Amino acid sequence: MRAALTEFSAIVGNEWFFGPENERLTAYNDAYPLDDLAQQGYMMSNASLTWRGPENRYSVAVYIDNIENETLKATSFVQPIVGLPVVTLEAPRTYGIRARFNF
Repeated sequence: MRAALTEFSAIVGNEWFFGPENERLTAYNDAYPLDDLAQQGYMMSNASLTWRGPENRYSVAVYIDNIENETLKATSFVQPIVGLPVVTLEAPRTYGIRARFNF
């Protein structure tokens, strides 16, 4: 009889950004300062730990994203028709459990 194999894996990742994300904004609309729209430098970390069952038939993972819980701008621009600034934010710190079953 052969023993069933299980596997653990861990992933830790960092993302760094140094400086304003979009310096060309001042060319489109000087009414809004670049500092209000640009993303300043940051570091964002994510981590996960996964346990896989025999033959990868199932897995359970715990994860945490944006460990530092920084408020980060995903995109920012000045809306061209109305001239209003638009900013989209990244997700705040999120964590949870994922379960997967393979048939």
